[in-house]
Amino acid sequence: MTLTICIPTFNRAPKLGRTITLLREQISGAGLQDRVSILVSDNASTDATAAVVAEAAALDDGVRIRYQCHASNIGGCLNILSLYEAAEGQYVWIFSDDDVPFENAVVKVYAALGEVRPDLLLFSFVQPPGSTVYPFQFPEPIHIESDPEQCARWLMHHPKISIYVFRKVEISADLMDITRRLAQTCAYFGFNALGLSIFSTVKQPKVAIISEPLAGCDDEFSQGLRFTAPDWEAEARIVEHPFLIEHAPKWRAAIPRRSYVKAFWYLWAWRAGLIALDPSYEEQWWETLRGFRAQWQWLSHPPRQMVKFLAFKAAPGHLPRLMEPMISRARHLVTAVKRRTRSGANGQGAST
Repeated sequence: MTLTICIPTFNRAPKLGRTITLLREQISGAGLQDRVSILVSDNASTDATAAVVAEAAALDDGVRIRYQCHASNIGGCLNILSLYEAAEGQYVWIFSDDDVPFENAVVKVYAALGEVRPDLLLFSFVQPPGSTVYPFQFPEPIHIESDPEQCARWLMHHPKISIYVFRKVEISADLMDITRRLAQTCAYFGFNALGLSIFSTVKQPKVAIISEPLAGCDDEFSQGLRFTAPDWEAEARIVEHPFLIEHAPKWRAAIPRRSYVKAFWYLWAWRAGLIALDPSYEEQWWETLRGFRAQWQWLSHPPRQMVKFLAFKAAPGHLPRLMEPMISRARHLVTAVKRRTRSGANGQGAST
């Protein structure tokens, strides 16, 4: 088996059924039944998840669908690790139970794996629905990266689980222990530790990136984000991974600031009306905002970040919404002035 598409799931039986149907149609339609399979890992669901998977597995189209169920909910990242360990394929594609594969996504992923043989394959993802802003923008169909530090950067560039296709390797027991510990402490980013452990195992990692979007979120994403702001700060704990210590010291040093600024940006964007939250997460975000501390050395560049921080701490109910349009216009004005200045300087230089 070349590729196992692994779906971690918890209490999303209808969405899971849709995702399995879309994937299996692509597998059977391309005649890849003997090379691509599906593995579902149930995190102790209490809905009809088991029945949905059993019904899908019973269909006679040659697509192999396996199912495993944990006795209790072990958390999303540990569930992903269990999928990686149980997968039979040479490659493991982690795919969320509520995401949607685009037409021919399976064929394109399978073809890229055969062509490049990477240790990690990534591709662009569409979120929110209809967005034309993609996380990867390379001119070539498949961008190849082999510099260890850059591989680590791309691994953590856009942590949407459905875009990750990992090579299946034998990770040492010590390294897997580190991976599990980070999976538990790094919140949403814990599965990135798996990629770093794969890089450590293969010594000279290779990352392949497809800029074309091959999947996207479903229409219910418009109901709002479903994570907590501290999840972004938890990313900083991944600096403990040995691969970053040995091969990516500059990037490792930048991670704490990057994680803090991300958390700050999300809090501001929420209060400025740039993003929406699932209502059930709002109280957690309010608690985070109230306790969010200033790291002035990280807020000083660009200076407008300090102004934003003071504004949402002073009056988070209305100041961010009032200020964001003014900040945006000022930013565009400064950019336009810089462009005109550069253009004038270039023109003067050309005439002399």
